Amino acid sequence: MLDEQRIEQSSKIIRELIAEGKIIKPKIGQADFFLNQSHKTLLVAQRLLTLYEQEKIDTHLWVINTSYYAMFFQATALLAFHNHKINSEIGIHKLTFHALVHYFIS
Repeated sequence: MLDEQRIEQSSKIIRELIAEGKIIKPKIGQADFFLNQSHKTLLVAQRLLTLYEQEKIDTHLWVINTSYYAMFFQATALLAFHNHKINSEIGIHKLTFHALVHYFIS
């Protein structure tokens, strides 16, 4: 659970991005696009896990990596569904966390 200070820190960061014009409306269909990306990424994670189970090839790091991206795509889809898109190439993963906290926890 996040404490109030961390929640406020995330909200402050997102308010700054809004003021800078870096939180914009997503393109039409972007939520569906990212949900589809998440689904495909989860299928790859499952295949990697199966590869480990069947052939004992150590794929654990890649299962974790791929699963992380599935969650990131889901978070991006959620933001897009609620009409928010982070317009930044730098720090997009951390900013997505802050956006989720700002829009859905605070």
